[in-house]
Amino acid sequence: MEKEIDQEVMDMCNFRDFIEQRGIEQSLLQGKAEGKVEGKVEATFLHVKKLVQRINVSAMDAMNILDVEDDIRPAIL
Repeated sequence: MEKEIDQEVMDMCNFRDFIEQRGIEQSLLQGKAEGKVEGKVEATFLHVKKLVQRINVSAMDAMNILDVEDDIRPAIL
């Protein structure tokens, strides 16, 4: 009986460790995805800024020239 209880406790601990590891992995993936989006916005902002400065176009025109996606345009303005 005691061995069965010990085994159940071990199984529960292993399951908890599995769930914890899975959560950590999902958090890391989410963080990487968010970092990529932030990097994309930052790079696009710099490209828009250069076009505005060098060829004297509006930010909207620069974004149109670069085909900037609609979902990141507000972050650039």
